[in-house]
Amino acid sequence: MDLIKYLEYLRKSSEGKDRQAQSIESQRDEVSDMVKRENLIVIDRIEESHSAKWQGKRAKFNEMLKRVEKGDANGIILWNISRLTRNIGDVGDVIDLMDRGLLEEVKTPTQVFRNTPNDKFMLTLLASQAKLENDNKSIDVKRGLKTKAKNGWRPNHLVAGYTTPPNQEKGKKTIVKDEYSFPILKSYFQKLLSGECSIAQLYFEANEKYEIINPSTKRVVSRSAFYELFKNPFYSGVFEFPQGSGEWYEGKHEIMISRTDFKKLQKILSKRPATNQTKVDNLPYKDSLLMCGECGYSVTGENKRRKLKDGSTKHHKIYHCSKKSKSHKCTQGSMPESDIENTVENLIEQIWLPPEFVEWAIDRAKMKLKEKSTLKTSRNDQIAKEIDRIDDRVSRLIDMRSNGEIESDLFLEKKDAHTKRKEILQEELDDLSTQPKSKIAELEKHLNFASSALAEFKEGGTTTKRKIIKNLGSNRYILDKKLVIEPKKELYAIQKSCKAMDLHFSRFEPNIPLNKRTFDALHIKSPSLLRE
Repeated sequence: MDLIKYLEYLRKSSEGKDRQAQSIESQRDEVSDMVKRENLIVIDRIEESHSAKWQGKRAKFNEMLKRVEKGDANGIILWNISRLTRNIGDVGDVIDLMDRGLLEEVKTPTQVFRNTPNDKFMLTLLASQAKLENDNKSIDVKRGLKTKAKNGWRPNHLVAGYTTPPNQEKGKKTIVKDEYSFPILKSYFQKLLSGECSIAQLYFEANEKYEIINPSTKRVVSRSAFYELFKNPFYSGVFEFPQGSGEWYEGKHEIMISRTDFKKLQKILSKRPATNQTKVDNLPYKDSLLMCGECGYSVTGENKRRKLKDGSTKHHKIYHCSKKSKSHKCTQGSMPESDIENTVENLIEQIWLPPEFVEWAIDRAKMKLKEKSTLKTSRNDQIAKEIDRIDDRVSRLIDMRSNGEIESDLFLEKKDAHTKRKEILQEELDDLSTQPKSKIAELEKHLNFASSALAEFKEGGTTTKRKIIKNLGSNRYILDKKLVIEPKKELYAIQKSCKAMDLHFSRFEPNIPLNKRTFDALHIKSPSLLRE
């Protein structure tokens, strides 16, 4: 037998820092004693904290197999076969290395598995036994949790307002009220029932006072989690387990609200107005339409009121960065809605086109397309005839070679030249034969937008205004109280066309007739216009 160089593999099932920490240490001690006792050659020790339930999920285990495959080692040492794998897929990979002669031995303090049929069978059997134990353990855990639920104690995570008594045996822990958070949360339920305040006001109060703490994270719960608290039937004495199973149990914990009052509260909460949609309608330029140019977060809006000297109130809308970044303190100020709308109108004015020009441009584009189509047909015919001539020449060359009228080298040289020329022509023919997608519909869409957007923006509602801003450009942001919108490339081309028309027609003065003749004359002076 060749000299065996071992990789030492130690594994604990949990990825936690504390759980099963002793497991790795005891494995290390026992395996080290065996290595010293038998004077084994160990080239590396691999330690891993990962479950072996699923195939291919352990990074260090996979690395170990790759090292064996590369020839770095031809043996594996471990404390027990259960540490090697608890699934059939991984043990199959180990057996495959043995079959290929790359792995000579798998060794534990009590067993040795060599590359023989019987040993490989026993290794597979013990791995299957480890999988069976793991599967049974999973069933036992689920059965234990279900029994706990039947006994009236909700398994798994605690909810806000409750805790478990200290020093209780694992699996038999009960649930009691938390002396600090229980009365606070109970008072919140009463406030909501009485209509004294809204959930939003309660959350603000809880956040300010640092009152509602998540039992798991020991932090104030998030806004969404806070809202969900008041929908949890656990507080009325019942719970579902497992979540979404439809199996409900009576809890033995102290209730926070009666079942009747809980149902009343759900009706109250369900009638809460959907304020988000109202805000969007009232503040059309928020909700990810515009971004902050400094930190990249979305721009939000507010309705502001200001009392005037005469006692009246002036309402105005402002927009500013939502300032959601936790790593950057955004310095951007607010921008009035009127400034946003003025900027948008100025941008639209830069691309505005008269309807007469739109009609002329589309007609000219169609005419150009027709001209190109005619030229393409003519070129198709030319190429097809030239390809036929090349085929005739190649056919004659073959006849000449068959009759011995031409030497082999010259035949191949001429044939290759004809073949290459034919390939070039065929590529061109294929390109011409491919029908290009018509750009007329796309052109018409952008030109019509440039012609009608200004009037629609001034007269349209929230949905129309948002749609127009989106069509103007994809990169939209506010920076230093200025709105920046980078126009789409099609609109940028229209913007350049507008400048060309400005130069010749002084922005379509009323005394200049706008008709086909006018734009034909403009096209002669500025032939790049239509190309734009």
